[in-house]
Amino acid sequence: MRLICAALFGISLVATATVAEAHVSIVSGSAVTAKSQKITFGVGHGCDGADTVKIRVEIPAGISGVRPLASDFATPSVEKTGDNVTAVTWDKPAEALQDGDVQYYELTLRARVDAPAFSTLLWHVYQTCRTKAGVETVVPWIEAPGGTGDPAPALIVAPAHLPGWNKITLDATTTVAATSLPTYLGDAQIVWRGSAAFSTNANTMAMVAATPGVTALSGDLAPNDVLWVKY
Repeated sequence: MRLICAALFGISLVATATVAEAHVSIVSGSAVTAKSQKITFGVGHGCDGADTVKIRVEIPAGISGVRPLASDFATPSVEKTGDNVTAVTWDKPAEALQDGDVQYYELTLRARVDAPAFSTLLWHVYQTCRTKAGVETVVPWIEAPGGTGDPAPALIVAPAHLPGWNKITLDATTTVAATSLPTYLGDAQIVWRGSAAFSTNANTMAMVAATPGVTALSGDLAPNDVLWVKY
């Protein structure tokens, strides 16, 4: 039945600012495990009307081979332990300070994601803002989910895959909650586990519901589950 239905669907962070005022997040989308890729941080706002002048990003476990990119914001500097980059800082030149909070910034680094698929990496990011009078505010974006402080940027780690069909087998220690399927597999066209299917596309799921012998994938993914996933 999977093959028949596959053909059917083959047609296609001193913090005075609030989250709303100065959210720093990862805007490059999910990462892929065991691969080097660009990771971009978006700085949506400054702090209470003050311009952002420095961003410091601490490198979490599960990330290696870090090489930051220069930007029109600043040329980056790195901190190391041995050969490993442990933090990257973009520090804007004093003459580039804006009169107010008028710009959106993106800062990028290239790194290898060694963390396993179906995991989420939290990054500790420190945002410094400065007024024209020289008053600085530091916002630590370091809070884990469920906390009351400013949330740490989260990097979703998806399975390695190629365009087309992929066989993905969960390892013996991995469980994925059903509610997390859109998080880790949301960019897939369709996901099969046996004769049960999942997609974030409502039209695709309508076709699943209309296909005899096929059900919507429900329940958590369990260790050693085998998935057929089309990207």
